Amino acid sequence: MPIEKRAGLKINSLTLGEGDDQALLLHCSLANSRAWLPLAEEFKNILSMIAFDLPGHGMSQDWDYTSDYQDRCLDISSTFINKPIHLVGHSFGATVALRVVQRFPEFVKSISLIEPVFFAAAFSDYHELEARFMLDHADYFKAGEDKNWHLAAELFLKLWGNNEDWNLLSEIRKKQFAQRIPLTFEISKAIYSDPHNMLKEHAFSSFTGKSSIIYGDRSHFIMPYIGKALSVRVPNTELKCVQNGGHMLPITHPKICAQIINQTIKP
Repeated sequence: MPIEKRAGLKINSLTLGEGDDQALLLHCSLANSRAWLPLAEEFKNILSMIAFDLPGHGMSQDWDYTSDYQDRCLDISSTFINKPIHLVGHSFGATVALRVVQRFPEFVKSISLIEPVFFAAAFSDYHELEARFMLDHADYFKAGEDKNWHLAAELFLKLWGNNEDWNLLSEIRKKQFAQRIPLTFEISKAIYSDPHNMLKEHAFSSFTGKSSIIYGDRSHFIMPYIGKALSVRVPNTELKCVQNGGHMLPITHPKICAQIINQTIKP
């Protein structure tokens, strides 16, 4: 697809696969739609997939900081949905996918959440984890407060990246990460609290499809707790752990993720 105006912003998207069923793929922060290529290859004969660059990512328009970022991502997502589809989201993209299910449950056949960073879910059900999590991220938060974006990006990638050594990255990639890292602070309210009541009882009661939550056993300690908290709120959910997997599962373990998602999209 070309770059098109969607929800007031110029958004770049890719169309992948030639299957009968449709799916919308929502990528993580600091990445772009091409991050889905390894996983999309596994579904090329099963699904017709759309993956778009979130605002401020890839070839989409820069974020203008004039509205709630997750709200706008929800609005953009809705422009791609004209019939029931499968949803696949990774990290922050998974939190957008949850918003789509909450808003348009009748248009979602299934939802697959890979490493969803909805930290508020874990904090809600496992209160004792919040202080440990905040301590773990203290240097990253401080770098953000100081607007030291290069340091914030380096610390973020250590916590949530793909085990890449910051010092071995090209200066161009470092600059790209530093330019986008403010967006990880822009989404704080949406992931550290629950402004849209997704943790309320019956928030997803109208959703009748199947769901899977996938996390890596070598990812951040908070992930299985997020998975457990969401699995009791989203109907028909299976919680799956990928052995030897970190946060970037769609890139590092696309075949295993595809196997789990394939079971989720089956009627």
